Amino acid sequence: MTDASAPRSTQDSLGPAICAADRHRMIAEAAYYLARQRDFAPGHETQDWYRAADFIEGLIADGTLGRAGGDRQRLRNALRLWVD
Repeated sequence: MTDASAPRSTQDSLGPAICAADRHRMIAEAAYYLARQRDFAPGHETQDWYRAADFIEGLIADGTLGRAGGDRQRLRNALRLWVD
């Protein structure tokens, strides 16, 4: 029997969990889109990474990413809208 007062895991409440390697890949891809948007001018890599991480965490939190199947296409669609 489970304790009803115990918090549910992210996986239970939001669908399939995203592993650390997938999250890292998604952030790297989002950071690439940001760098490309500014023609890869040096000196903004850390800022790009943190902005990308915030964006990806938002997509995971709102359920855009982490649902069964299709995360890669949903990510690319969201990135195109975000940086354009």
